Amino acid sequence: MIPPLRRGFLALPALLLGTATAQDNAIKLYVGAAAGTGIDLSARGFAAPFGQALRATVLVINRPSAGGVLAAESVAQAAPDGRSLLYSSLGPLAVAPQTIRPLPYHPLNSFTHLARLACGGFVIAVPAQSPAHDLPGLIAHLRLRGGAANYATSMGAMAYRLAAEMLQQAAGTRAQHVPFRTTGEVLTALSTNQVEFAIDLRGPLQPLAHQGEIRLLAVTSAESDPALPMLPPLARYYPGVVLESWVGFSAPRGLPPAQQARMAEAAAFTLRDPAVQTMLGRSGAVPAYMPGQAYTAFIAQELTRITQLAQHAGLTA
Repeated sequence: MIPPLRRGFLALPALLLGTATAQDNAIKLYVGAAAGTGIDLSARGFAAPFGQALRATVLVINRPSAGGVLAAESVAQAAPDGRSLLYSSLGPLAVAPQTIRPLPYHPLNSFTHLARLACGGFVIAVPAQSPAHDLPGLIAHLRLRGGAANYATSMGAMAYRLAAEMLQQAAGTRAQHVPFRTTGEVLTALSTNQVEFAIDLRGPLQPLAHQGEIRLLAVTSAESDPALPMLPPLARYYPGVVLESWVGFSAPRGLPPAQQARMAEAAAFTLRDPAVQTMLGRSGAVPAYMPGQAYTAFIAQELTRITQLAQHAGLTA
């Protein structure tokens, strides 16, 4: 739930950064993905209204490396002055700790987590030529194919692979993982029937589904995607098999409490922007606001849960 704003919020003086219109006074929002990717477009959709709420310029800084680790490291090492933020997410804060040792930051101790913004599941898709028309059909097909079955994810997107391994463990199947460099290559492999299935965000998959090149079967979130209510969540077939992506704002450890409160309230304001809500709907996410303390506790819970899942799937470093 997005909390109500305090009266006069937008009229408050910009104590955080003054007028902050010059680039060297701007807030740098570090994103652990390349420009033009789904998470980058999501971050840019938040950046402008968030900056307006703070009367500041927000610059998106792309640091695509190792599942968001480079972006997170950049913020963890920055001064806690309110001018460096991480577009924090499942990848660098819960998945990367399982696969990269030593990690150059601590998911909890290196940051001041300000607010969670949104969450959403991944989508399981098959080629249009696949005999599978629903999730049970895919499982039956994988069992029939046995060791010859395979699935695709983009390199660095360990969350997609983790979701696939969770599904296979629950279903008792064994498909081989085929990593591709980019989501575009995954889509090509999927639409040309090179792999049995793929897992990715709804945003890049849905256009190919509309064109009849692929078929969408299920989502990995706890509930159905509001924009695709016909797709069942995995948990309907396999209770407890849930993996959701989430995003938020995080600052370096030590950000003063007054600045924390100001930024958390600006994040809540941002989620009320109709353009932001439209952007989230297109990307397959839903607003899921949490203020700082609740967001920190949520990340701690996710870190514990993902650690157990990755260990069980054999994906830890």
